[in-house]
Amino acid sequence: MAELNYTTRNIRQRGAEGMWEVTLSHRNPLTGEVVRTYHKVEAKTRKQTEKKRDELILNLERKGGALAAGVTVREFMDRFVDYKEESGTIEPSTVRDYRGQSRIIAKYIGAEKLTSVTIATVNDWMARMTRDGYAPKSVAKPFRLLKQVMKWGVAQDLITKNPCDFCKPPKRVKTPINALNRTERTRMLQLARASQPQPLGVAVELALTTGMRRAAEIG
Repeated sequence: MAELNYTTRNIRQRGAEGMWEVTLSHRNPLTGEVVRTYHKVEAKTRKQTEKKRDELILNLERKGGALAAGVTVREFMDRFVDYKEESGTIEPSTVRDYRGQSRIIAKYIGAEKLTSVTIATVNDWMARMTRDGYAPKSVAKPFRLLKQVMKWGVAQDLITKNPCDFCKPPKRVKTPINALNRTERTRMLQLARASQPQPLGVAVELALTTGMRRAAEIG
């Protein structure tokens, strides 16, 4: 699990007397980037400022540790989409799509802790979506996003493995071809020929003897 550690970059008086600015830096556990933060501290002397800085760092690192250990799937997905949007690597339409897919995922497992998501969690979530009437394609799309998000979590050392690597979304069921058998085709052909010269009869015969595509081209 990644730890959040703050480093002092600068301490200087700023603005009115008794006001100080403390500049800190830390590595974002969600992105891996070094981030600088600026904090105002009220103190009479530099020594007092340093003491308040130490208290500030302790408080920030405690909160950061809680973030790494207790972040939920919903929170982490929101951070992932925000990160992708701010990076400018995806189109605005993709950002909107990601947010829509995130809401679907959050509906089912949003309250789960990121570190608690298992293979069973992912499989159960997809099974529940299927029972709720979602088509295989509609389940596969948010699954691919979750897999990408969990991979990002592994890269940031927040989780040790991506459970989605061991799961597969439901397969799309192919619709069986609804075609006439030989007896039915023969009977329909006889009826079509009997109804000629009516246009419909001619069209049906063409469809049965040459195929719908050629019939459409000839028509």
